[in-house]
Amino acid sequence: MVQVELESVRKVYAGEVTALRDICLTIEAGKRFVLAGPSGCGKTTLLKVIAGLEQPDTGRILFNGRDMSKVEPKDRRVGMVFQNALLYPHLSAFENMAFAMRVEGSKTESEIRSAVRQTADLLGIGDLLGRMPGQLSGGQAQRVAIGKAFLREPTVLLLDEPMSHLDGPLKDQIEDLIVSLQRRRHLTIVYVTHDQAETLSIADRVCVMDGGTVQQVGTPEDVLFRPANRFVDHFFRRVKDRRTPSQLLDIQEKGKP
Repeated sequence: MVQVELESVRKVYAGEVTALRDICLTIEAGKRFVLAGPSGCGKTTLLKVIAGLEQPDTGRILFNGRDMSKVEPKDRRVGMVFQNALLYPHLSAFENMAFAMRVEGSKTESEIRSAVRQTADLLGIGDLLGRMPGQLSGGQAQRVAIGKAFLREPTVLLLDEPMSHLDGPLKDQIEDLIVSLQRRRHLTIVYVTHDQAETLSIADRVCVMDGGTVQQVGTPEDVLFRPANRFVDHFFRRVKDRRTPSQLLDIQEKGKP
């Protein structure tokens, strides 16, 4: 398992727009860490910095104490899932999921096929492996993308608004799948969302961001019932008002060790 640390990370675009302002965070190994906040607050930029897709202007990113500044994205063992399922359109669902393992080259074809089928069954897409991406619904394609990311055997999995285009029961189902797979693999997950209810459903720990700064880090219970400031209180107010007493009690229990 990998612990991720960010030390005084700052990122400025075009010399003017400060996307990240001296971010200091510790993301514990094997936890589901949610970056929550409104659009444009720096969540996705922070995710890209962890992945190595963006370089910070100042500061360091550490994986288990190792400085990752000079480590290429492909060598960081990081998996990513985006808002829109990024699948190779000319490859079947099976071939998409198997692609990274074949490129990596350490597994036999039999091992690859077994791993893909096992993961597909867990995701409920075992009967869709022969389909092309254009034949899949949005939810089905996103499950393939999630499976593809898990099969890379990442030590850290980064998810950027993976359910923003989904709704209702399908969204709840994929939330449950992500949590289930994370627990099975003991992965460190960093999950970006602007959705307050999604935050509370998925997170072990929450980092609330605004304007490129950290407003509060804590458990779902902390940010909901003990907000650090007015911004955090306002951000979660609507979801708090819509929850029943029993649902709020569930969140309180989740925040206890």
